[in-house]
Amino acid sequence: MPTFWKFWDSTLEQPDDVRVHAFFDTVVAAYPDLFHHGLIASGPLADLGNDPLGSVPEAQERVSKYLRELKPYIPAMRRITTKIHENFSRYVSDFSSTFADYAPTTPVYFTVSLFGFAAGMNLSGETTGLYFGIDALARIHGSNDNLKIIFEHELFHQYHYQIAPEISANQAAWPICGMRD
Repeated sequence: MPTFWKFWDSTLEQPDDVRVHAFFDTVVAAYPDLFHHGLIASGPLADLGNDPLGSVPEAQERVSKYLRELKPYIPAMRRITTKIHENFSRYVSDFSSTFADYAPTTPVYFTVSLFGFAAGMNLSGETTGLYFGIDALARIHGSNDNLKIIFEHELFHQYHYQIAPEISANQAAWPICGMRD
């Protein structure tokens, strides 16, 4: 999120086209795996051609629309970002007191998702990680929800991946009465 906030604050008064290019030059360029592998929104943002910095009109329009739609959620996103900074390590500690063998091998990312996801275990490129889409959290929950509940829920997915990585998110953990999905 620091990269996003730097982008947002430094381009707020700029014209739309300048902001779009700055988004690609800073946010997308800093986290290419996140934006190249379809983890966000409806698919890859930067793999729409050979230019990773967004000269493809479809990608430019997608980001332009997103930046226009994002503005009302910025105050909630800032509050969520502050709450994460102040409380996430405590949430992890509390979770660890319940699940003493919690020792995640997957990274945790706090990012913008172009409203593509609020949170979950996902694969971005070669990296399985626990991702939190701060923009989608703000849009769905605002900033007044109890984030601890959301984080603990997602930490449990991370824990589940730790103890049973062979079970994917789209697979039943055990067959029930011989039924298959």
